[in-house]
Amino acid sequence: MSNEAQIDFWNGPAGDVWVEAQEYMDQMLAPLSELATARAASQANERAIDVGCGCGATTLALASSGSSVWGVDISEPMLAQAKTRAKERGLNNVAFSVTDAASQNYTPDHDLVFSRFGVMFFDDPKAAFSNLRQSLKPDGRLVFICWQKPAENPWMSIAGRAAQPFLPESGAQDPKAPGPFAFADRDWVREILDTSGYRDISIEPV
Repeated sequence: MSNEAQIDFWNGPAGDVWVEAQEYMDQMLAPLSELATARAASQANERAIDVGCGCGATTLALASSGSSVWGVDISEPMLAQAKTRAKERGLNNVAFSVTDAASQNYTPDHDLVFSRFGVMFFDDPKAAFSNLRQSLKPDGRLVFICWQKPAENPWMSIAGRAAQPFLPESGAQDPKAPGPFAFADRDWVREILDTSGYRDISIEPV
């Protein structure tokens, strides 16, 4: 299982752009971040993993409950920003690692696996979610937010149509390929989670 293409992407200009635009991105995504972290309902004395934590906004939000939060991401520049933000707040209940969540070795003592738009980029999502399942206690929970289909996201689809005449022609793309909309098909998401050992699966469109 390898995510080399994504590792290269997020350690290149894409990661730098997110760091530069961190305050703007946090403001733009705040309503969705708040919704997702509320669903996660992290509690004091819990242990959580924030998958694809980026510049750390959701890691810090989860940690505000008193839980111990481990933010993992493949982007070194974004994690550097996350560490700086945690240090500025004097937090001692957060930790960050540059690692691939899909293949990281975990101990089965976490209460929560969380992600805000960080789980749609796995080359092999079933293997990745199976691995993440190994990090959870028997009664642990998984909460993540991902994008619905492009038609439900005009921020992307309108811009894409506007740019299309200026882009080289490309063949049909696999809608399940790693990318922002890889989890747009809820039946596919349910299959991934069911195959990976999760139970009591609930998918809520927002």
